[in-house]
Amino acid sequence: MAFLCSCGGSNTMQEKPKLPESSLMPDAADNKPIVDQTEQKPAEQLSTAVSITKNDVDIDGDGVADSVHAYSTDLFKLPFYVDISLSADNTAYHTSINTDCLDTGNKMRIADITGDGVPEIVFPDLGGTSTRGEISAVTLQISDNGVKQIEVFKDGFFHKDGRNFTSSEVEADFTALKLVYSIKSYPSGKEYEIDLSDAAKLLPEHNEGYYSNVSFSFVTLAGDVVELSGGKYGIQVKTVIEADAEKADDGDTDFLSRYYLYSTLEYVEREWLVVDEYILLEDS
Repeated sequence: MAFLCSCGGSNTMQEKPKLPESSLMPDAADNKPIVDQTEQKPAEQLSTAVSITKNDVDIDGDGVADSVHAYSTDLFKLPFYVDISLSADNTAYHTSINTDCLDTGNKMRIADITGDGVPEIVFPDLGGTSTRGEISAVTLQISDNGVKQIEVFKDGFFHKDGRNFTSSEVEADFTALKLVYSIKSYPSGKEYEIDLSDAAKLLPEHNEGYYSNVSFSFVTLAGDVVELSGGKYGIQVKTVIEADAEKADDGDTDFLSRYYLYSTLEYVEREWLVVDEYILLEDS
C-alpha cells in the first residue's frame, strides 16, 4: 500500500467505488476529476494549524473502513504529519513529511494511483497555495516494515527547483503583424504555439518602440486526481503560463496574456509519465 503526496498486484478490492466529479480541472476526454471527500476542520488543539481527516475510507483493501489524519503544527514550517489507523488489525502508523507544509488549501484524495489494486492517499496539490508557491510531490509506501518515502516528481519534472518549460527567443518586434512564440514542455516533450499578436495590439504605444521583449513565467500551482481510460487513476497538474511585454527603457512589464497547461501523469512501471497534455487560453 502506498501513500502519495503531490508540495511522486492483484486487486483485493471487491468493487471500485464510483467517484463523482469535482470542478477543479476542466475535463479532458477521459480525465474525470474526483470529488474532494476531505473534511477540513478547525484544529482541535492549539498546537495544530491544519487538520484534514478521512474516517470512512478503506486504505488496505480489506473491506473495512480505516482512518487517515493529516495535520500541520505550523503553516510555514516543516514537517507535517500523517497518522494512519487500520481498523481490522488495530495497526497504526505515524510519519512526518519533510516537504512543503500542509496548508488550508490542500486536498486529500483516496485512489489507486499505482495500479496495484490497493488505494493510495494522495495530496495532489501540496504546497500549491498563494502563500507557498509551486506544488511538490512525495510518495509514502507502507509495508510490514513501516512507511517508506518514494519520489513522485523528480528534479526537472514539475519540481520547483528544476527547469520544466522554456520559450523561444523573447526579443520582439511589436510593430510586426504577427507575434508568435513557441513554448516547450520538457516533461511531455511537446511544443505549443502561443500567438500574442492580438494581445500586443491592445498595449499602449505598441507601434512606437515602447516595448522590446516578451517575458514568460511558468508556475505549476494546482493538482488533482483524475480518472483515466481503463479505470486507472492519475494526477493532473495545472501550470500557469504568463506572457508580459517588457519596456525598452526600464525593463518594467505590462501584462499580455495568460495560458493554462494541463498535464496528466500516470504511474507506469514504477515511473511517472505524462500521458496527456493540453493548453488553454484564459477564458477560452
